[in-house]
Amino acid sequence: MKGVQTINFKHAYDTYFQECSKNLNANISILEIGGGAHPSIQNRENITYTIVDPDQSELNKAPDDVIKLKGIVQDLASNKKYDLIISKMVLEHVEDPDTFHQSVLGLLKQDGKVIHFFAGRHSLPALVNRMLPEFVGDTILKLLKNRDLEESPKYEAYYRRTLGHTKSQLEYFERLGYKIDSYSSFVGHKYLASIPILGAIEKGYTKCLTMIEAKKLATVALVVLKKRITSK
Repeated sequence: MKGVQTINFKHAYDTYFQECSKNLNANISILEIGGGAHPSIQNRENITYTIVDPDQSELNKAPDDVIKLKGIVQDLASNKKYDLIISKMVLEHVEDPDTFHQSVLGLLKQDGKVIHFFAGRHSLPALVNRMLPEFVGDTILKLLKNRDLEESPKYEAYYRRTLGHTKSQLEYFERLGYKIDSYSSFVGHKYLASIPILGAIEKGYTKCLTMIEAKKLATVALVVLKKRITSK
């Protein structure tokens, strides 16, 4: 399948933002799920930009030029359709992925696109996150200075249907009614980069995962979807 690849984690976020940017046109309507205080797209000129987020405190921090909807995507009226629907680090927090993805599909225009950037279920960071008590995970993040929990709050993660481009994952999206435009699996991580010896080991580990294309162990993944057009 074209557009399916395994990539080093260091390129993950840049790839996501580039993918969003290349799909922008004048007068486009965009829905960002869980954008809250930090919309993924900075240049919103001539764009109708809507954010839906269940956290009112995060919505309060959102820029004034966006439409703010408190709630979850499953509750949005399907009579409003969007050209582009995006989410960044949201899917791993979705308890019922089937309903979530079907709701997104219902909000998408016929020629629209969906971009999801999300944490993978079987990566080492996800494994640690699931095994350790919440306060221990928070303490580790603070010690590693990897994330500002005041700026980016930590929410409960379920990691359901959040894998790299495995056969089962590709079939899952297709079964829901999507056509997969591209699917990138980013392996490795940079949590230990600030610790000299451990950082070097981590770098080698990431390189190894990239070489063997360990897509099932993706730390994050980026999938671009379209509506599948069925012949009558």
